[in-house]
Amino acid sequence: MDIGEWAEHYIKHRDLFEHKIEKIEKKGDNQLIITQKDSVTYTCLVIAELDEGLLPNLATQEKVLLITTNLKENVHFVVKHWKDFSAHEGLKIVFAHAAKNEKWVLIPHGHAKVAESASLKTGLLTMHKTVPEG
Repeated sequence: MDIGEWAEHYIKHRDLFEHKIEKIEKKGDNQLIITQKDSVTYTCLVIAELDEGLLPNLATQEKVLLITTNLKENVHFVVKHWKDFSAHEGLKIVFAHAAKNEKWVLIPHGHAKVAESASLKTGLLTMHKTVPEG
């Protein structure tokens, strides 16, 4: 199972108890548009390897679920662009190993409020190590 398939399963699984999702639409190669029964719509970006092209896309979205591969390079990218990620109140990042169905979740805006910036890189790399890389 690739990260895109895993992302769709993950979103559906999260909704098992609440049944809020009305539909999930694929848009392009790396986006899922999730529409809830209460008319709330948000974007899920599925990007295996994070790069600079992601940042402008994030800025235009109010609520975003970003699903990426649990790679050390992706964690370093988040650390490098922490100011952009932590400023986005509606952002959740899921670092996943699709084949093993393991993940860890980061909510940068909330994390920035409670964590010391001096230990950011160490803390995120420690979380990264709790899930196999890949």
